[in-house]
Amino acid sequence: IAAFTESGHTALMISKQKPMVPIFGLTSHPGCARRLAMYRGVIPVLIQPVNNTDQLFQMVGETLKKIGMVQPGDQVAVTMGLPFGETGTTNLLHVMVIE
Repeated sequence: IAAFTESGHTALMISKQKPMVPIFGLTSHPGCARRLAMYRGVIPVLIQPVNNTDQLFQMVGETLKKIGMVQPGDQVAVTMGLPFGETGTTNLLHVMVIE
């Protein structure tokens, strides 16, 4: 599960459900990444700021492959909120296949 988050709240809510798969907390804020490290099962990943969903999906695939957490053919559930940059707006779930 990849949770794109500005504040860490999305990753925290997913963590509370104790899924049996890793949770990647993707954020462009170093302070948020430090906070994510304290949540059960959440692996913080610091990324560059993004402006649109296509850019985010591409970055998720590239970043998770680069750190060796996924392989081509794996499925990743991506959560985020639109519009970008606003906290408390998680309203999108997208399942992507890693290329």
